[in-house]
Amino acid sequence: MDKVLISWAGNDEVESFSPYCATVNRIFSFLNIDFNLKTVHVNSQIQGVPAKMSSLPAIIDGEKKYLGIRNCINYFRELRGQSSLFLLTKEQMIQEQMLQDWCLNSLWASIIYFSYKDTSGLSAMKRKFAKQAKYVQDINETSEEVISSIRDVIIKKVSEYEIFRKNQEGALEYFELQIIYINEILETKNFIFGNEIKYIDILLFCHLNRILITGLAPADLVKQKYHRVIKWLHRVAAQTRSKNNVYPTHLES
Repeated sequence: MDKVLISWAGNDEVESFSPYCATVNRIFSFLNIDFNLKTVHVNSQIQGVPAKMSSLPAIIDGEKKYLGIRNCINYFRELRGQSSLFLLTKEQMIQEQMLQDWCLNSLWASIIYFSYKDTSGLSAMKRKFAKQAKYVQDINETSEEVISSIRDVIIKKVSEYEIFRKNQEGALEYFELQIIYINEILETKNFIFGNEIKYIDILLFCHLNRILITGLAPADLVKQKYHRVIKWLHRVAAQTRSKNNVYPTHLES
């Protein structure tokens, strides 16, 4: 086994606090490709790969290194482009690109809002960091110091997005519009493009999962009103399960 995934450290409830790292983890798992998982702190360095937010996830395959989510996805397409995970019609490819861009922008901004700006989400984040005692001990920082350093870095990058101009109630309404959008796409389908899971399902799953595990109000909203979305999240989780990630028990009623 010579493939290594370098992932921003998570905790015992989710494989990574980064939806990008979680996406690569679950693609490896779905494709049944053996890999070693190495988790690092955002300010650490490992095997010559600077662990900045823009660099993780990172894949090391022999002498080659692939940094960032887009390069990692290109790596999978080159390695297993014939997999059903990546096979799309021309029309689906256009829709996938639109969904990917939306996911990497609007949904990512929602993650940051509900994890680090919203007070209930921030409290949940602090509890999760504190619960992961080994993680805090390894980097010799308190959970409060970890949260503060990460929050300062990422909020600056996404603060121009619309959700950051809203109060908590308005942010939840803004998030619900995104859930309605996904709910309408699914309609009677098991996955975004029909009955087969695709790469975009995994990317969307990891972003929504990241919001729901820390944002208390968003989680309650989706579980109470959008059962179709919850069932889809469970299907994606089941098809991408491995020893290197966890089942989202927080989605249970």
